[in-house]
Parts: sequence; C-alpha cells; structure tokens
Amino acid sequence: MVLKKILTVVLISLLADPLIGLASEKRLFRRPVYLSLTLEEIFSDTVSLEDHYLSQLKAASDSVFKTEFEAEFLLILNARQKQYYQSLSTLQEKKDFIVQYWRAYNPNPLLPQNDRLLDHIRRSAYARSNFPSPDPPYIDDRGKYYIKYGKPTARYVDPGGIRRVALFSPGIFEQIEDYYTMGTAPLQMYSVPANESWGYENVSRNFVVHFVWKGQSFEEIESLSEIIRSRRRANLAWQWSDLIKRRASVSPILAEAAANIESFEVELMHMAYSGGTGFRGETVSTGTAHDKIIQRLKKSDEEILNFKKLAPATSYDPIHAVNKLMFSRVISQFRDRDNRTRVSVQFLAPLEKNLIRHINEEEQDTLVLEFGGMLRNHVFMPLDTARSSVTIPLRSLTAVPMNYLTGMIQLTAPARKTELTLQVRDLNNNTLGFKKEVLRLRKFSQSKLEMSDIQFYLMPEKEVERRLFPTVSINGLDLIPYPSIAIDRSRPLYCYFEIYNLQSSGIEHSYEITYKVASDKASRTIFQKISRMFKSPKDVSISLKHAQPVDEDTARELIALDLGQLSPGNYTLEITVSDATRPEHTVSQSRMLLIQ
Repeated sequence: MVLKKILTVVLISLLADPLIGLASEKRLFRRPVYLSLTLEEIFSDTVSLEDHYLSQLKAASDSVFKTEFEAEFLLILNARQKQYYQSLSTLQEKKDFIVQYWRAYNPNPLLPQNDRLLDHIRRSAYARSNFPSPDPPYIDDRGKYYIKYGKPTARYVDPGGIRRVALFSPGIFEQIEDYYTMGTAPLQMYSVPANESWGYENVSRNFVVHFVWKGQSFEEIESLSEIIRSRRRANLAWQWSDLIKRRASVSPILAEAAANIESFEVELMHMAYSGGTGFRGETVSTGTAHDKIIQRLKKSDEEILNFKKLAPATSYDPIHAVNKLMFSRVISQFRDRDNRTRVSVQFLAPLEKNLIRHINEEEQDTLVLEFGGMLRNHVFMPLDTARSSVTIPLRSLTAVPMNYLTGMIQLTAPARKTELTLQVRDLNNNTLGFKKEVLRLRKFSQSKLEMSDIQFYLMPEKEVERRLFPTVSINGLDLIPYPSIAIDRSRPLYCYFEIYNLQSSGIEHSYEITYKVASDKASRTIFQKISRMFKSPKDVSISLKHAQPVDEDTARELIALDLGQLSPGNYTLEITVSDATRPEHTVSQSRMLLIQ
C-alpha cells in the first residue's frame, strides 16, 4: 500500500509538470545563434542589424537561404504576396523580392534604421531561443506566431498534468453525482498535456490561439477540447468548461464564454440541489445539459476561428518610428531642368496641439524642428532626399501670434509614379511625425501649354517674421510660405505659379490670365441654399483678367489678392491661362481657400 502511494505521488508530480522532462530535450535542439549572431548581440546596439541581415541574405547559399531567411519570411506574407513569391523561379529573384519587401514596409525610410526589419530580426532570434523545434525553421508553432505578431498581450501557460474540475468541490460533487444514473457521473479529476493560450488584442479584440505539447515541440490546435485525454461524454462538457474558465483573462471572447458557462452551471447546480426538472423553462436531463454547454463552447471556438481568418498576415511593434507629431502639408509640382519635376513641400506643424505641450521651459529656451522628405521609385530606392530645420526662441512665440511652425523642402525626380515620405522631428524631445503617400510626378510637355500648382505666400511685416519663417525671393520680393491653413483677410494673399511652353505651344503674341475666387455652395447656410437653389453651384466673388506679352517660353507669375471684402467661409481660387487669339487653347489650376 505504501509503495502504491509513493508511485502515485511520483506519477502525479511528473504529469503535473511535463516541461521538467522537456528541459533537457529543448537544450539539445535549441539554436541560440541566428544569422551568425547570438541573442545578446541581436538585442544590443553593437551590431547594425539591418546591414548584417542584408549582407547575409546576399551571400546566402540555397540551403542557408531556405533555413535562415525564406521559412521565416513566408510566415509574414499575405496570400497574394506568397503566391507571387512562390511563382519566382530563381534564388536571386527571391532575394530581390525580400529586399524590396523590407524597403516597402519600412514605416519611415527617413530614419537611419528600418523598424519593421529590426522587429522581424529580433522576433526571429527570440523565437528560436525560446520556442525551439528540431526541424527548420527551428521554431515551433508558438514561435511562428511570435514572428508574425510579436509578444502576445496575454499568455496562459498550463504545465499540464492531473487536476480537479474547479466546480467539483467534494460537497457539490456529491449533489451532482446524485443527479446522474449509476456510473454515468463525470469524473472529478482529469489530465491534460502541457498547453498554452495566447491572446493578441493588439491584432484583434478576440484573436486567440491555443497550443499543445506533442512529442518534441508545441503545435497549434483549434480547440481546447483536443487536449482533454478523457473522451467520455459525461466528462467533456465539465472539463472543457474548466479549461475555458481557467484562461478567461486571455481574451474578452474567452471571458464572455466563461461567464456564459458559469451562469449555466449555477442554474444547473440549483436544479441539482432543489431536485427540480425545469431549466430555463425547459425540461433538462443530464444529457441535454451537457449538449447545451458544449454548444456554447463550440460557438466560442467558431467565433475565435472567424477572427483568426480576418487577422492581418503580420503586425509589428514600432521601435523608434513612433508617429506622435501632427502636421499637414501642401505639395506643389513645378518643371525642373533636364525633364525632371520639382516637388515643393510646405509643412504646417500645429504649435499648441503637439509641440508646446512637450516644452520644458526650465530646461530649454528654443524649439527646434527638422523637416524632411524622400522620394522613392517603384522598387523603393531613394530618388531624392531633402531636410531643413527651424529654430524658434520661445520668447518669440508671444511676440508673434503663431498657430503653426512652417518649413519648406524641395525634391526633384523624373516624372513618374513615386512614393513620398514626409517627416517632422522635434529635436528637443526626439519625437516624430511622418506620412507616406503615392505621388505621381507630372510630366510638363514641351509642346503643350502647362501650369504648375499654385503656392500661397505672405509678405512679412515685421523683422521677427523673417527670422521665424523660411524666406523665399520671388520676382524681387521676399516672401514667407503662408503660415496657416486659414487665410487672414486683413493681409494680401500672394499667389505664385509658373506657366510652361508658351512659345512652343504656338502662342505668338500674348496670353491672358483669369483669376476667379468663388464661394463654395457646400459652406452656405440652409437659408442661403434655399434662396439660391436655382443658381450655379458657385458664386464668383472676385474675378480679374489681364493680358501678358509672350517674352519667353516660361513665365513666373506672382499676384497679390485683396480678400478683405470676402466673408469667412470656404472658397475656390481658379487661375486660367489662355491664348489671347485662341480662347480654346487654355490650361487652369485651382486651390481651396479657407477664409477666417
């Protein structure tokens, strides 16, 4: 009898923590070195991980490529990307695809590091060290999810073994046992292998994945019912419910399932104690009660599976490129030399919303902003990069009413479809704001009448304005980019644009320029809309026309508009250039005006 008890204790202790027996096995096939770097080197700042990864990729043989790069890279591709990648026939084509992928998904290429690639390298190294498998890519299914989505927001680790169903305390179990016919009551105890449940609320509110230990590594399973070793029908509902309730904190969907099951169990217990036969208005036997619990559990599994199907292929944790600063931008395109296009970008960074609040007046007396931009081509190689900075003494913020800090940069590239990245950096606090967008650079023909976009400027009235804003010399005047989204009616608005191909398009003597400022129908009051419903969508508030002689093939035009007579609201400025002798030979550009 004593020997039997000793053996029972030993057996239970082994079953209770099967990972004890796995520790030595894990060490046998752990691969702590990834891309020829140790885990310590990868998580330190002593190695340029991006350069190292790309150089190792370039030099990788076919076998090294498959185990060190391809297997883990395929995990993060969506179905369309994976299909295209697998259609590539040569090793070099696949390497080029990987390089272009990391360029494309760089959240901010103006920074010296690619956060998305850094995150991937560190996830892969961590996964190999902590979630190992003996076979390529040397990670188990937990490691695959770690590479795809990073660290779970919630993780439940069950070492497995024998345990009692939490609901079945001795007193309660006696009542439940009486409710069943002889020999059909569920078992109080059950056993499960080592298992884990991960929740990713950062990916989806109800994204949950389960894993179970199978032989040499953890494998993904769709339902916790798969890990219950007893398949007896009377046991399944209670044991499955017990597993769900133990990990209710992993995800809202599991918490809801646990609460639903618990309320059902409470009513079932009440029926067992009272000896009643009714349950929620129904006649319930032990068999139908089990069925109802299992139906709820299966519904929870189905919902989890649906959320997993809708999840993105991957998500990353930003390391440096955290987008915190707000800014707006105005982009204008002009013709440059050698058939290139010049992109002029005006930045407007709100002072009150995201800059002043970060100022520590005891430690700094200036506000320093850096503005940056980059154009990249279809394979995400840089075409041009530009940066500028502005330093503002804090005392100047009270000397001149300012809502925005303004910056300007210029980029040039051949006319084509490009990707434009813009960045604002607060150098005092090292905070960032950045945006990416597709920009098609216009091709200004050599034989067709063309216009650039329209830029807005302001004449500085005080010397302090010249110091605070970038100054541009246009047609002999020193101007500053308009330092606000809204237009101040009390000061003239300077509009600048360029006209191309005047002579080469066939205009011989003169051309006409027409300026129209029209009120926007959408900005009117209800009364105004009713009273003018039969009129044109826009009412012309200002209309000017003047003729200019053709002296050169390109004209640089600057005009000051007095908007003092306009009421506050939304307007459209339209500028039209036409041949004085052929009115049908025209080109026009427009820009919105918000009059404050």
